[in-house]
Amino acid sequence: MRYSFRLWQERTGWVKLTSYLLVALSRINGLTDRVLVQPGHSPPIRAVREFVVSRVVGGREIVFDSGAALSAIYHLRHSEPEQSAEFRFRVTIKYYYRTEGGRVVTLRYDRYELTLEGGKEGVFLIVQKLSGLARTDPLALIQIILDEAQAASGIPRPINVSLERPDSP
Repeated sequence: MRYSFRLWQERTGWVKLTSYLLVALSRINGLTDRVLVQPGHSPPIRAVREFVVSRVVGGREIVFDSGAALSAIYHLRHSEPEQSAEFRFRVTIKYYYRTEGGRVVTLRYDRYELTLEGGKEGVFLIVQKLSGLARTDPLALIQIILDEAQAASGIPRPINVSLERPDSP
């Protein structure tokens, strides 16, 4: 299932909004938090959820850290203003927990493909699940990205979102 979201912010151009989203994606790379999961038929346990974001360039995956985000923003801001931009990412969400004996148990990962498209028509964020159990669903992933982008913008105006076109694979 593919989800396409249209994003906009009052009095903010598409280049600036795309820059905020690039910074947000670099910030969630390496982000960890604790979630309640149910591995197999076991009772629910507290596990660590870790996000790994990589940019797909020419068939290769490159870890998307703050340096890569700054480079992408530089190229975005120094391109022709009428042009559009497209960035492809892979987001891997890892889940693991420790047993009483100290052993680390890794659960099945969730993998998503994100495409960030910006242009005169607006900014679109397209999310598609590649594999996994969707312990973190696409809507929750979008909300995490938008929260980080809002923090990156540093302005109180909200980033608005609308679901444009859900597609089947």
